Order: sequence, then C-alpha cells, then structure tokens
Amino acid sequence: MRKIDGFVFAADFGNVEHLFGKRVNNFSSEGDYENLSGNGLTPYDLLIDARKGAIDFRHKRKDIKKIELGQISVEMAETQEEAEKEFRRATNLVVVCMPVWGVNRDYHFMGPASGKINAYPIPGAYLRDTNYKIFRREKGMRSPFERVRYLASEALRQGACEGGGVTIARFKLRRLEEI
Repeated sequence: MRKIDGFVFAADFGNVEHLFGKRVNNFSSEGDYENLSGNGLTPYDLLIDARKGAIDFRHKRKDIKKIELGQISVEMAETQEEAEKEFRRATNLVVVCMPVWGVNRDYHFMGPASGKINAYPIPGAYLRDTNYKIFRREKGMRSPFERVRYLASEALRQGACEGGGVTIARFKLRRLEEI
C-alpha cells in the first residue's frame, strides 16, 4: 500500500481545479510548487510551505478564481488483491490512472461523473473537473468499491490510462482555508 499524506493547495481556474504540491522537478515550475499529478504525488510536508507556494502562485497567475489550502491523504493499492482486501467495505474511493505520454508520467484521479463533463464514454470523470467528488456510500446505489472497480475496469479497457496502469485508492482532501 502506498501512502501519501501532506498539504496541498487547490487552484480553481473556473472550469477545472488543480492540486499543487512541492516541486520535485527543477525544470517544471518557476516557484516552489508543481502540479500534484506530475510531481509523483508529492505533497508539501508542512502547511507553511503549502501556504508560501499558494501565495507565490497567486502572485504569478492572475487567472485564478480561488486558492485553498488543504490536507491530503491517499492510500493507493499496489495490487488488485490488496484493493480487494483493504477497500471492499471502504468509502472515499477513487480510480488512479497512471498514463505514460512520452517520457512524462502523470497520475490522474477519477471519480463519479456527477453532472460534469465525463471522460468521453468512460463512466466517470477526472476529480479536477468535479470539485474532487469521490465514491461514497449512497442509498440505493451499489457499494463504493463495486462502482470504483467498474470505473477502473472501463478506464483500462477503453484506454483512458494510455500505456499506464490503473489502481484503486482511498482519497481524502480536507480543505483548510482560502488564500
């Protein structure tokens, strides 16, 4: 099980909201921040560092509607057996796509479509497009695990994770404050 815990900032561009963590690639950013999907899912260790990155980002980008600090916790299954064992009765679940485009390896989280534009015929949507809506228990619906497992199989079958793998994760994003 891969565990990711730390702090991020969410930048709302109006139609999409990206999460940012600390910079790990020297060539990727002008500041001490990098899109979380492209930095190997590396959040900030300290809230104060996330705040500094968010303030710097706000000064450099004028097209931001809102920036919020958040605390993130992700537990990613590394095998299907591990997903079955750990998440069968869990909630707060997402699909993690690990596509490979050239030499770039980005992670993308997917959840329920929830009325937003979904990812083509895939029965779900990228979390950045849905305000980070995740699979939770809902009355009259199949379990979160059954729904996320179906989305994972369709994302893989239909090629939404080009060249990469797919796994299931427990995803928690707690919004702390607006900057």
